[in-house]
Amino acid sequence: MKKMPKTAICAHRGFKFDEHFSRIKSNLKGRALDHPVLFSPAGRQFIPSNDNRSFFIYAPIDNSYKKVLIPRECPILYDIDFTYSWIRSLLLDMGEGSELYIELVKSKQSEKRGHITPRSLAKALNCKPKKLSLLGNWYLITYKSLMNAKPSTLKTAQRFFHGIFPEFKRILKEKKGLKFDTEAEYQLQSEGCFKYALHGCSQKVYFTSRALYHARQSLKKCALNITDIGGGYGFYSIEMAAMGHNVQMLDFNPGYLNVAKWLRNSANVQEKMKIVEANMADFDPNLQTNDIVTFFGSLLYLPREEVAPLLRKAYQSLRPGGVILFHENTKAVIPPTADDYDVCFDPEELKSYIEALNGRVRWFNIFLGQEIDWNKAKDGVITASVQKPF
Repeated sequence: MKKMPKTAICAHRGFKFDEHFSRIKSNLKGRALDHPVLFSPAGRQFIPSNDNRSFFIYAPIDNSYKKVLIPRECPILYDIDFTYSWIRSLLLDMGEGSELYIELVKSKQSEKRGHITPRSLAKALNCKPKKLSLLGNWYLITYKSLMNAKPSTLKTAQRFFHGIFPEFKRILKEKKGLKFDTEAEYQLQSEGCFKYALHGCSQKVYFTSRALYHARQSLKKCALNITDIGGGYGFYSIEMAAMGHNVQMLDFNPGYLNVAKWLRNSANVQEKMKIVEANMADFDPNLQTNDIVTFFGSLLYLPREEVAPLLRKAYQSLRPGGVILFHENTKAVIPPTADDYDVCFDPEELKSYIEALNGRVRWFNIFLGQEIDWNKAKDGVITASVQKPF
């Protein structure tokens, strides 16, 4: 049997290996450095191997590995059930004898940002993470402690999504949910679609949670009515339905909708999620009164003369206190060589459409879950909410 290397190697440009990994080794004093899987801030998992393999952060882990390290630089430690279920899945993947080391900052700032804290982690998993008497803020959760805990009551579709990529890839081809010219292109694009959809699902649920927090509301108190306009394959809508909300998802692409229907039915959320085939511009504000309407990367595909009328209809559909959520790449972040560059909004152009609704506008840093001013928001992905007055 080939002897496995004993040090995790992370060569990804997003992770300052010498600086960050040296700190981790110092913190843990070598305790967790036998065959670990290391998560980087670039959304990838790194497994020790001679070819420096790296995998998408939500992909299953080979059960030959028994230790996971999640340092504070990992950007997806959101206080949502999706994240806690993911952490649980890592230990279930590795099985008996496995350990998960997670670096958490116990502070009011973490709680305010909606990030995981030791207390929120213990509550979600029904097992108290052991505070390690080491440098830094490292906590340990073992497979044994997870198995001895009461069953979790997490409301999420994460466990369904976990490991379904081979089937998703097959359905993409069968349902014509992806355009490709060659088999190699199909392989590459199907993996890219899945990675983007899962990471986007987690991030947008977190953004939804933070936007409601700033609007003095909550995702957890009661079932909300949500319309996801331009929902694509439906990952976000499925997750919201799994949380108990009433969701209608609109898209005009039959291939996307066929995949979304398969995912919805496989996740067993069809009673909570309605799929509507329609052009965005044909959205009917009388279909339901909404607590939330989302435009996540969809507005740019609409002819400009149809944007303002659609937004007015979306705003009309809101109940008092309801919100419209936006997540759009603009020309400030998309390179001119990108396929969609010509249809992307200029930041000021998108701002004018949003502010014309005359609701309470908030701009966000999506990673920190914090409200920011326009001068900071305009240079990144535009993440915003518009709240209808009570």
